[in-house]
Amino acid sequence: MTVLRLPALRSDDTLGFLAAIGTVELCSTALGWNVRLGWERLGGAALLDAPVGTVHDLAASLLGVAVKLNGEGRLVPGVEAGLIPKALSTLERRKQSLALDPLKMTPEIAVRRFAGLQEGDLPGAGTDARWLAALVAQCAPAPTATAGERRLTPLYAPRGMMTLFQLFRDSLSEVTNRPELLEQALLNWRRDEGTGADLDARWLRDGAAASRERKSGTDNQAVLGATWLALQSLPWFTQTGDGRLAEATGWVRGRGGSALRWPVWTALLDVPAIQVVLSHPEIGPTPASPSLGVVGVCEARRRALSKSAGPLQPPVVLWSA
Repeated sequence: MTVLRLPALRSDDTLGFLAAIGTVELCSTALGWNVRLGWERLGGAALLDAPVGTVHDLAASLLGVAVKLNGEGRLVPGVEAGLIPKALSTLERRKQSLALDPLKMTPEIAVRRFAGLQEGDLPGAGTDARWLAALVAQCAPAPTATAGERRLTPLYAPRGMMTLFQLFRDSLSEVTNRPELLEQALLNWRRDEGTGADLDARWLRDGAAASRERKSGTDNQAVLGATWLALQSLPWFTQTGDGRLAEATGWVRGRGGSALRWPVWTALLDVPAIQVVLSHPEIGPTPASPSLGVVGVCEARRRALSKSAGPLQPPVVLWSA
């Protein structure tokens, strides 16, 4: 095992943190590696203990996952190709209002999808269950549900005609068509035309800035490789609910909507330990127990836009050791 330093994935950067967690997800589920993750310090680079010798090797392995998924017609690791569906079936459309995103399903459809995953015992089915538990809240409706549709992951801030299928498909297409993007995501970010999935407010430009940058040829929008990695972090934010309100690991409610809150730790932690720290009740606006090994906590809120929850803003540091 080699401890790789990933300088582009900073602990105090929203997109950097999510991309680091997404990297762990792909390494552990798609590649079957036992990996450990930590950071140099609050604001420092991610450190990944992995069974490869260089960051170049890591990027090549992640690219191999993307190419395999694309070739098999899947958007995420697991078994079910339609886990993030492109469209509802005719029968499902008759049973619910015509929601734009087919993941906005009624409670009955949500329960049936979960039950279907539980009936199988195929390798990878557990990964599917984790994704679905994070994608769709079985026990809480969306805030503006018209037919009781279940709430979707708070990592997703839909705008216009975008669906989760399109978001994951387009992001996967970017990294498979441009192999250099994943190594850039780990080492040295470059911004290009493309979606930032509203995981990073910096991908949006006002009209004047965008016009100037187009004329100068400046890369001015999304970090495409890091965005794909960040989207793979979704199953770490499991949703629960009490029938009325939904909760999600790592997300807190506040003025203006939900905010992503995360701890920063310096010890190299394996997957079960990371899951414990991310969901621990002491991860809050005041210092956590020293036994958790956390050196700081960051929080990123969204900037609300018309008809959208908006992009995640640069984070604030709630406290540091």
